[in-house]
Amino acid sequence: MAQNRLNQRGSDCKGTNDAYGKNGRTDKKNIDEKGQICEEEQNLREAIQFYVDANELADDVKQQLWNALQCKKRKKGLQAHIPVRKGTAAAVLACVLFAGGIGVNSASGDKVADTIYRAGGDKILSSIRKICGIEPESAEIIQNMTPESEVYAPPLLECTKRRAIFATSRGMVIYDRKQERIAATVDLQKIGCNYFTTQSLRTKVLIDGDWMRIFNCKEETVQGDCYSYDLSALKGKEGAIVNLEPSEVKKAEDTLPAQWEETMARHYRDTFDNAPQETMEQWEEDRKKNIKYSEQAVVNQSSGKNRFTCLLLSGDEYQLYTWVPETGEDTVETLQMISENMEGAAIASQEKNALPPFAYSGDDPVMKAVCDYLVEREKLDSRKTQNDVMIPGIVIHDTVEEKDTLKVFGNFWTFIYYRNGNTLEENGGGEMPACMHLKKKHGAYQVVDVEETGDGEYYQKGIAQFCEGYPEIYEKFFDFDRGMEQREKSRKKLIRQYVTDNQLDIQYYHDFGWDPVELF
Repeated sequence: MAQNRLNQRGSDCKGTNDAYGKNGRTDKKNIDEKGQICEEEQNLREAIQFYVDANELADDVKQQLWNALQCKKRKKGLQAHIPVRKGTAAAVLACVLFAGGIGVNSASGDKVADTIYRAGGDKILSSIRKICGIEPESAEIIQNMTPESEVYAPPLLECTKRRAIFATSRGMVIYDRKQERIAATVDLQKIGCNYFTTQSLRTKVLIDGDWMRIFNCKEETVQGDCYSYDLSALKGKEGAIVNLEPSEVKKAEDTLPAQWEETMARHYRDTFDNAPQETMEQWEEDRKKNIKYSEQAVVNQSSGKNRFTCLLLSGDEYQLYTWVPETGEDTVETLQMISENMEGAAIASQEKNALPPFAYSGDDPVMKAVCDYLVEREKLDSRKTQNDVMIPGIVIHDTVEEKDTLKVFGNFWTFIYYRNGNTLEENGGGEMPACMHLKKKHGAYQVVDVEETGDGEYYQKGIAQFCEGYPEIYEKFFDFDRGMEQREKSRKKLIRQYVTDNQLDIQYYHDFGWDPVELF
């Protein structure tokens, strides 16, 4: 029935392609004098929206569209008609419609896609992702590089002949080793169980056959609920990458930490202590590949021998490294993380994670001048990308007026963040103890000079030099406890202002090795 509906609606809208002239230009006769889309084009909108609305299509129809999309790169000339640019959601939509045979010719495809995208926005983009075989949460989980990668590869939670499971502070990836594809993901941020690089709150995962339980512990005491997932439905399943929802949610039992400890003792070993020494040395020496390994390796029995497997991360490529100590045998398996169906979702994920620049919006004129200076200074850093933002943490020890100059003594910290779902992850930065010279221009303060300290032995000497004549201010620079307290207070305040001003769905910020800080 759904197939018949699809064909019927497809034939209904084929003729409407004539509403578009050469090169996808819209004929004026199809737009009324108020600039509104005419009835014919409105019908086209509704028809195509029907097709791309994944919730209204039967599974066999979705699969048909997906199969057509997979073939797009084999169709000569198709890519030339679908330019990739900012707002590529429209281009991806054009590709879906054209490849699926839904009455959009190659010349007008991009124009039609733009029209439809403006009409439906995020709803259509979400539908495209589903039709393309991946849900938006799954795309973010797979692509978002989280801070474990700065030290270790993400923790490997299970590795059998059938599947491998690993998790980051964004989510969990379930990889089908037989089909050589990602089968599913779990949004760990959504359930509040994404604490793998934190100080006190830790997420634990127990896997027993096809039953997986996820819960949090603080000082070996369970916290909150336990989320259980049935993985049996993924066996041999082909098609879309699904984002799993829990099969059961209930209060975490007090016995879970002990079960987890027992499982760790039986099935996991420290990678550094057990991997072949020459292999470890090779990883250390080969800095170009920048290989990182999971802290723990999974141990399985095979033919009476122990097989150790750890997860490797080399650049943006994931691998499973397996070794058998008794025989010296070792193998490397590269995981097929990215496929054609990731293209549209990858672009959407990158655009979502792009962060606007920071701008101080408070009413403190001194703070505004300092923040403006730090923002301009940070623009010179070529390492920053559109996915990064600098937000300062400012500690002002004192201010002194000298003639027409206001001297501001303080430690001016900068922090670089990138977005990881609902969290801003700290990814670099530094401190700058200094004395800033401010003067009023056009009624507002501006930084006109900066006296900075140096590193190492020059750290203390530099502070002493610009604090000369102000011994009380000099002492404040070395009251580190007070300075850290003020820094974190300022940091949180400025991040909250940034998130609110830009209406971002950000709830935490996080430093590697520490607990996330809740913003609101």
